[in-house]
Amino acid sequence: VQPARLGGGGGGVGMQQYFLGAHFDKVFMQPSGMIGLLGVHNPTFFYKKLLAKIGIEPEFFKYFEYKNAPNSLTEEGYTDAHRQQSQKLADSIFEQLVGTIATLRSKTTAQIRECVDAAPLNAASALSAGLIDGVLYTDQVLTMAGVSSAASTSTTQPAALQQQAITPNILNMRAYIKATQDKKDESSIADGLSGRAKLEPKIALVFACGNIMRGPGDANSTDPQAASDTVAAAMRAAYTDPSVKGIVVRVDSRGGSAVASDSIRRELEKARSLGLPVVVSMGAYAASGGYYIATGADRIVAQPGTITGSIGAFFGKLNMQKLFSNLGVDVDEIAIGKDANFMNPALPLSASQRTKAEKTGRQVYDDFVALVADARKLSPQEVDALARGRVWTGAQAHSLKLVDVLGGLKTAHLLAAKLSGAEDDKVPRLVEYPKALSLAEKFAMVLGGRQKEGLANVTYHGISDDDVNSSSFVASFLSHILLGSGSSDVMAAWTEIGKMGVEMRRVRQLSQSHAVSLHYDD
Repeated sequence: VQPARLGGGGGGVGMQQYFLGAHFDKVFMQPSGMIGLLGVHNPTFFYKKLLAKIGIEPEFFKYFEYKNAPNSLTEEGYTDAHRQQSQKLADSIFEQLVGTIATLRSKTTAQIRECVDAAPLNAASALSAGLIDGVLYTDQVLTMAGVSSAASTSTTQPAALQQQAITPNILNMRAYIKATQDKKDESSIADGLSGRAKLEPKIALVFACGNIMRGPGDANSTDPQAASDTVAAAMRAAYTDPSVKGIVVRVDSRGGSAVASDSIRRELEKARSLGLPVVVSMGAYAASGGYYIATGADRIVAQPGTITGSIGAFFGKLNMQKLFSNLGVDVDEIAIGKDANFMNPALPLSASQRTKAEKTGRQVYDDFVALVADARKLSPQEVDALARGRVWTGAQAHSLKLVDVLGGLKTAHLLAAKLSGAEDDKVPRLVEYPKALSLAEKFAMVLGGRQKEGLANVTYHGISDDDVNSSSFVASFLSHILLGSGSSDVMAAWTEIGKMGVEMRRVRQLSQSHAVSLHYDD
């Protein structure tokens, strides 16, 4: 679910952008501006007919009716449960947006709803409705604030020149962050030289953001990833440091491998066993595997709009038997073991394999429910009533006892400090573990062979390919659908469909057939 907005080419400000702007003391807009306070919109695209046309049959088992991730492949439209779930999610997000804007702009929610129905609003209409405080150009706002417009373009002036300026200079956000970071770096260097850094109490910050993957992850991927080996190593670096008095784990993930999620969760448990408080701070998403990780913490902090859950699972594969037949691709195999060809995409699931697939998915779900029940002090029956694949906003999850506190990273930091026994006026610093590598350090890793670059084999979410095979492009295509929580990037998906056609032609030219497995952990 995303706040609806006008197209970028029109220069309009959408609901999300205005929501941010409303938090400022004053809001101005130039005469030609427009506010697209249009509400929220959740388009979901279904590919069942497309897959049927090219000869692909999805064979998935989901737990349960609200687990919507595979629906884009298995359905032609919303199921009743899918629609109900999506509607509740959209309602909660919309109410949060409208309620917060109304409070910040001293309006009633009814008045803001009227603005939404009347949007898009030009500058005059926005001013009349009380959404902005004036119609001014940027230079006029700067003049009003006592800052020259010439100074506004000089965001990289030397410090000496800035001190000589008659009018105060302004910094853009990037320059401001750099300036404050430089001060922190100077302080860290001084602490390191004096030895204070090793002795000073800290709250460690560990990130688990992106697609949750087993092992070291994909070094060539440009997408965020929470690789289990990497996150686990960061956790160990934190809880083995005697100066660390607590840990904040920042989770911002749409999910991924159940096994990888469990590996990361185990490290949270180990930290707690050493007496260190662990607080999970959930970002935009703590979906499925993200919430699985969170169950290992002492406390869970979420933003009101955090996509929380689902507590659910799905398991299965794509049956491409007809596709291969249509393309003239023959697949033969050697299989030792009754179900050695379990995940062979060239064959449908047999009756016994379907039974095993159902059992496997159900076991993942039952284990997940048991973990949540233990962590949240609820019975398995109570958790099941909240789960079955449902997704909640942070505000909803808080009311359902799936989240402890509403807030952001600062809230989580202060909570971890409090649980560590720190006094209110002596809150330990929040320090990232491990220390982020500089560009030079990353380059050195590449030159030293410690990081794959350029010539490494391509990996699509756990499938490594030495040659072009019949499932790599499908996996890439599915990543846009399955990892999109129902709101797929349509242009990216259609790009992958185009690649699918190109790669299929290459498959025809292969002299040797390849039997490749697709495995979805969650």
